Amino acid sequence: HIDLKSQIEDTRDLFVVACNLGLRLGDWNNLNNAVWDFDNNVVDIITTKTKERVVIPISTMVKEIYNRGHDLGNHSQNHKEMSQLSPDKQMEEIKAVGDTVKELTGYDVYLFRPPYGDYNSTVVNTCYSMNYYPIQWNVDSLDWKDYGVDSIIKTVTQHKALCNGSIILMHNGAKYTAQALEAVITGLQDQGYELVPVSQLIIKENFHMDQTGCQIAD
Repeated sequence: HIDLKSQIEDTRDLFVVACNLGLRLGDWNNLNNAVWDFDNNVVDIITTKTKERVVIPISTMVKEIYNRGHDLGNHSQNHKEMSQLSPDKQMEEIKAVGDTVKELTGYDVYLFRPPYGDYNSTVVNTCYSMNYYPIQWNVDSLDWKDYGVDSIIKTVTQHKALCNGSIILMHNGAKYTAQALEAVITGLQDQGYELVPVSQLIIKENFHMDQTGCQIAD
């Protein structure tokens, strides 16, 4: 099982926006500016995979995210299907990013989201052996399909799986995400939800998980 969302003992309805961070400066600036007024509670999943569209050093972006108070997460070195790798290769993928972030910021990353949402019990056990919490989403904004701003807003705010503890998947490299993000967040807040970072949402000890991967406090 994997941490899809948490049923925590809290009277608030909480949600997280988990954003896959691409490497284009314009995308990052637009997205970061969109969330700057929301208490920095957006988790940015870092990947160091090289892409042709890179225009600035990844180190610059990682330091900026960290300095602005966001959660930093690990999304693997090469964006492979983790369930198809041996435990040793899984560890290499996770360790490479963790070491890089540590070197740049001094921060020990402990959140890991498998690429493509692909995982099995071996991946989960590898994460735990490395003192990571595996993270998944339960609301996909479908922003990567580039259907438009209104589509993203409607998909998230009216999603059938939306609930207390939801983790919402978004991508900064998608065409309309930055334009839609503020309305997504305010729309959820209007429904009574509060935006928090993954590090605050998840249960870190004394929990078990149900068949859906949802954390349940013991």
